[in-house]
Amino acid sequence: MKYYIAFSMFLCFALFSNAQDSYYNKQWAEVTELENEGLTKSAAKIVENIYNRAKTDKNNNQIIKSLLHQNKYLQILEEDAQLSIVNNFKSEIEHSNLITKHLLENILANIYWQYFQQNRWKFYNRTKTKAKVDDDFRTWDLQTLFAEIHTYYQKSLQNGLVLQQEPLKNFDELLITHKDSKQFRPTLFDFLAHNALRFYKTSETLITQPVYKFKIDNPDFIANAETFIDASIYSKDSVNLQLNALKIYQSLLKSHRQDKTSKAFITNDIERLNFVNRHVTFNADEQYINVLERSAAAISGHKNSGLYLFEKASILQRQAMGYDASISSDDATEKTRWKFKEAITICDTILTKYPGSDAAKKSEILKRIIEQPHLELQTERFLPKDHLSRILVNYQNLKTLDFDIYRLSKSQFNKFNKIYKIDERNEFLNTLDPIKSWSSYLRNESDYQKHSTEVLLPKLQNGLYIIKAKTKISDVVFALAQIQVTDLALVETPGDHQITYQIINRNNGKPITNARVGLTYSTNRSDSKIRQSFLTDAKGQFVLKKQNSNLRNVNISVAHNNDTAYFGDWFINRDYQKDISKTETYNAFLFTDRSIYRPGQTVYFKGIVTKTFQQNT
Repeated sequence: MKYYIAFSMFLCFALFSNAQDSYYNKQWAEVTELENEGLTKSAAKIVENIYNRAKTDKNNNQIIKSLLHQNKYLQILEEDAQLSIVNNFKSEIEHSNLITKHLLENILANIYWQYFQQNRWKFYNRTKTKAKVDDDFRTWDLQTLFAEIHTYYQKSLQNGLVLQQEPLKNFDELLITHKDSKQFRPTLFDFLAHNALRFYKTSETLITQPVYKFKIDNPDFIANAETFIDASIYSKDSVNLQLNALKIYQSLLKSHRQDKTSKAFITNDIERLNFVNRHVTFNADEQYINVLERSAAAISGHKNSGLYLFEKASILQRQAMGYDASISSDDATEKTRWKFKEAITICDTILTKYPGSDAAKKSEILKRIIEQPHLELQTERFLPKDHLSRILVNYQNLKTLDFDIYRLSKSQFNKFNKIYKIDERNEFLNTLDPIKSWSSYLRNESDYQKHSTEVLLPKLQNGLYIIKAKTKISDVVFALAQIQVTDLALVETPGDHQITYQIINRNNGKPITNARVGLTYSTNRSDSKIRQSFLTDAKGQFVLKKQNSNLRNVNISVAHNNDTAYFGDWFINRDYQKDISKTETYNAFLFTDRSIYRPGQTVYFKGIVTKTFQQNT
């Protein structure tokens, strides 16, 4: 099987972009045409020419672009090309200038990282070796691979001051960028640092952890940016992922501290606070919110201060989602209940003070999410005739509901259940006339939370019904529930060779005698429907004998006096004849110390043998 290294972080490098030089522009256009025609070898030859020309011209962007294309073709043309790709990068790194070298080191670390993600199971089943077995990274253990990834990411971030002076716009020839994206990643250092953070922020952990494992337990890590920048980040656990993530955030904030109103500084600061809050060893939500408030106040009046306020609104929204109206309220839960409303207030403030800003655009979306109506119906599948019943309504951000009840024939009911798209179901019901309609007011305290209430259903006659609850605010906000109104109930008692069914009165449990039962099913051997008829005895029972094949789509219809009920759709296993000729059976189970072994590795195992006695009754 081929494993393809996905250059997801650097896919933009491998895509066609307009080159300034007409030669490269023409050559890459031809490469693109050949790729579209599936002529990989021909495209590879042209890329080789581009690479050689770029080396002569010392055009580093074209060298990198050519290298990535060459390695992409290797994966197509060669089995197990990963090692060749890595060796190509290492060779190019040795002969590159400082900037290109750090770019390639960053890409190489990402290649290692993505190979691990595609082959995670292999590494978690390997024991740690004292040293690298060889240069083939595919044979390394987990800790060795992580150490190599860490090494190359760290190398790519060396000479940080030089990288910070390198504008990312110098690499537009290689990058596909979104409008104004360089406001967030203005330098090459930003770009490489955030690629590294994808690795350091992962939840992956080594199999063994040192006793001095680094923990995020310092309040300075979730303090304001200046306090965090000056904080000491040190541990004997120097390869710890979280430790290195914090160091990178510290470097990023230092590089942008001269303009604390810039999007680059603020977004890095918010990302840092989010990361720490997720991994800190103590509850830091309150401190987190206080830091956001103080950070926004420090640059009050600038539109980008709204980004801090929006982050506070997002935290309140997440906290509010933990509220459950069904749990008896205390001071803590009651406080959580109103956090949606607090978030809405913050969003309104941002929209008023900083219209058109990034924070305002985000606030509009968050506000729509919080104000989104929700509706769901829950009820018993079977309800007795001529009885008042209740239906449970779960709702959010709604004040009134309009109810319609539709009575369907069995064929209409079956047709409806074959429709899966909710809009098509609604269209189907619009072709029918409701037998009953009414409106119901819902309690709405403007807390934007989910609530539940019971609504009284009218008395209904025997039949199949669909209940629809809808709102006046939107045609797409509605909910459906299916019910069957009958006084008949079916009780099943399975046996070894037969199934005994009993028809009883749903209201008092009394058996129904002389009920007419129609049973249909299909077998594994045929899709044609087979029908059987029964008449219940004095105990309200009838017996279905199991067959030599499985029964599918088992449906039962019951009629008694003026009441008809439908039950199904089931599956019944075939009749199994127990083999009593053997009185004793033996089974052996082997357990190894690991699931995968390398060549020459000793296999340790244990065995368990069980003996089972067959006792006839």
